[in-house]
Amino acid sequence: AWDPSGTRLATGSDDDTVHVWHPFNGERFYTIPVPKGHVYSLAWSSDGKKLAVGSSNHTVLVCDAKTGTKLLTMRGHTGHIRGVAWSPDGQRLVSSSHDKTVRLWDTVSGKQLKLLTGHTDIVHGVAYSPDGTKLASCGLDRNVKVWDAATGAALLNIRAHERAVRDVAWSPD
Repeated sequence: AWDPSGTRLATGSDDDTVHVWHPFNGERFYTIPVPKGHVYSLAWSSDGKKLAVGSSNHTVLVCDAKTGTKLLTMRGHTGHIRGVAWSPDGQRLVSSSHDKTVRLWDTVSGKQLKLLTGHTDIVHGVAYSPDGTKLASCGLDRNVKVWDAATGAALLNIRAHERAVRDVAWSPD
C-alpha cells in the first residue's frame, strides 16, 4: 500500500511482519511485528499519519506511520482480517473477515461501533465512499453490499459475479 504522499510503501507478508520502505532507494524505514499474524491487508489514513494492518491473528492494528509504534489493537473478529479501509476523515476504520462480518471501528478509542452482517461467506474487500457516507464490501458469497456508514443499514446487494469477489473500490467522484 502506498502512503498518500507517494513517499512510503508498506508491504505485509506471511512472515508476520509489515515493512515500510522508501520506494525510490529501497531503504527500509521500519518493521512492525505482527505476532502470529500473516498480514492480509494494509491501509494508510488519508493524512498519512496512521497505518492499519489486518492479519490472521483476528486483530486490526493501528500504527503510527512515522515510527511503526502500535497505537491500537482492535479485537472482535473471530477470523482472519481480509480487508481494512479508513474513512476519509480518519475517524473510523472498517474491516472485513473470514468470520463473514464487516466491523466499523472508532480509531481514537479502538471501540467497535457497528457489526454488519449479511454476507454468507468470507468477506474480502471493504471500501469507504469518498464522502464517507457509505461502505462497500464483497466476498466469497459473490455479493457486493453497500451499507450506510452511519447506521450500518444495508442499502444495496449486488450479485456481482459467478465466483468470489475479492476487492471493491469507489470512483473518486
